[in-house]
This record gives sequence, C-alpha cells and structure tokens, in this order.
Amino acid sequence: MSDARGSWLGDVQRWVTENVEALDLGPKADIAFFRERTWGAVARVETSQRVLFFKAQGIRARLEPALVNDLARHWPGLGPDVLAVDAQRGWLLLADHGTPMSGSLGPAAQVRVFEQLIGQYARVQRESSALIERWIAAGAPDRRVANIPKLLERLLVGDLWGALPLRPDQYRAIEAILPDLVRVCDQLAATPFAAALDHCDMHGGNVLIGRGSPRLIDWGDACITHPFCSLFVAYQHAVAMMPPSDRRGTALRLRDIYLDAWSDLASATELRTAFASATWLGYLIRALSFAYMLDPSHATGKDDVARFLIRWTDTHLLLGRADELVEAIAGQTE
Repeated sequence: MSDARGSWLGDVQRWVTENVEALDLGPKADIAFFRERTWGAVARVETSQRVLFFKAQGIRARLEPALVNDLARHWPGLGPDVLAVDAQRGWLLLADHGTPMSGSLGPAAQVRVFEQLIGQYARVQRESSALIERWIAAGAPDRRVANIPKLLERLLVGDLWGALPLRPDQYRAIEAILPDLVRVCDQLAATPFAAALDHCDMHGGNVLIGRGSPRLIDWGDACITHPFCSLFVAYQHAVAMMPPSDRRGTALRLRDIYLDAWSDLASATELRTAFASATWLGYLIRALSFAYMLDPSHATGKDDVARFLIRWTDTHLLLGRADELVEAIAGQTE
C-alpha cells in the first residue's frame, strides 16, 4: 500500500469514526471498501448498531456530496439519507437503503418501481429550479439544450475525448442532421420547462430496495439539461428487457406517469412531443456523460459513445412521430 493511500484511509477512518460517535451509534466503525474506480469509491461501514455506507467521489463527480445533501434536506425520500457530508473532500456517510433492484427484480418489476419513483423525481425537478446555478457551480455539467450542438461539435472534433471510432460515412450522417439538432434544441429551449436536474443514470443498479421506500442513488453522473431526457437510461435498461409485445405500452405508460407532474404547463400533445424530442437527445447526453466521466483511454467507453451517436442518427427519421420515437428508443438495450 502506498503511503498516500495509507494516509487517505487513515483520514477516512477518523472522519467516519468521529461521525459515527456524534450520531451516537457507538465507538465501532469497521470500514470495508467494495468498489473503487477512477470516479469514486464506496465502503460498507459496520457500527455497533447499524450498517452505513461511506462514499468518496473522484474529481469528476465532486458534485454528488453537495447535490445529495441538498436533496436529502429539501426533498427527503428520493435520494439516500445523508448522515454526514464533507463537500470539500467529496465524502458522504449514508444510511443503508437495501440492495440494487437489478440484482433481485426482473424488468417488469423494475418498471413498477420506476413507476413509484418518477412522479416524485419530476416534482423535485420542478421545485429545484432555483438551485440550478448552485449545482453548476458545484460541478454539475451544463448540458442545457442551447449548449448541446456546440458540445457535440467538440466531441466530434476530439476536443472533449480524443478521436472516436467512427467511419467517415458515420461522421457525414451526423453532420447531415445537425440542422435538425439545432431546430430541436431551439424548440426545447423555448418550453417553460427547459432546464432542470437530470440524474442521467437511472437504471436498476442505482435504485435501492428492501429497507423502506425505493431510493435513487449514485448521482455522480447528474447534469443540468432538459428534464425530459431523464427516462432515456431507464428505457434502455429496464424497458428494453421487457418482452417485445410489452415495450411500447410500458414506455408510453412511464412517459405519461412522468409527464403528469408537468401537466399544468402545456397540453398533453405538446408535452409528449417535447418528451420524445428530449428523449432523442438522451443519446447525446449519455455520450457526453461517458466522455466526461471515463478516462480517454477507456476503449470500451469510446465504442459505447460511438454507438450512441450512430443510434441517434438512425432514429432521426422518427422526429415528429412522438410515440414511435419513444418506442424505438425503449426497444434498444444500452
């Protein structure tokens, strides 16, 4: 073990122990790390009375402590309960909310859990608009729709992540639909719900069940963008794993549950049109997220980004056909 790592682990042990004692959970705080990656580390903390979790964020995900703490204070019950936070060091001490639902529930059951979560999630998006600038200052990537064409351009020329594994014809296909991208972004920017927090990684591995109500965890990928991009990942994980005959109805039902929180701001047709367009932008949001969080040498990640961009171009012809576009996106596994 390097001296630097040993010193860091000692600091973690002291911080966790101090907070466990302050919470009157006893003097015992055994820490066992079970996930360590470039963007963060997670440890199980066993105290004399209960199990907790410690999370340390890498530099690219330093937003999460401030964000999760804000959510726990103002909108308890959606994200994890925060017992202690050190935003400067990127450390969190969290309650135990169970296990990831992807490990125990099939796709249909996961969808039912998302049905419970997304109404509350949408309400938080609506009510947290005053915190957008605070979260951007804390590290949330600013992917508001007006910025997306420029961000895509930087991704394509290699400014954000180096060269992508795309053929010349695939670059040409992307360039051919850039005017439509600008048009869609302009339309979405003009909606009364143009920017909000997006978890950006809403799949079954990031929903904990088994101890109280389901909780949405792992907010390190969160960004500020159009709120209606939010179901893209859930579609490509849970819905896409459903039997083909069930996908369309499931995708549209999730959409309508989610949009109910916005129903006072536009007609159902306007909301569904905007939702389909924003979900189409989900390919780009996901590609930008991978490029932001992963090391440029991550070959598999670059293949994933290229696949997102290719699928984005492939679904372009469905713009303007809202239900069909949502169905197509929800039929693809990430």
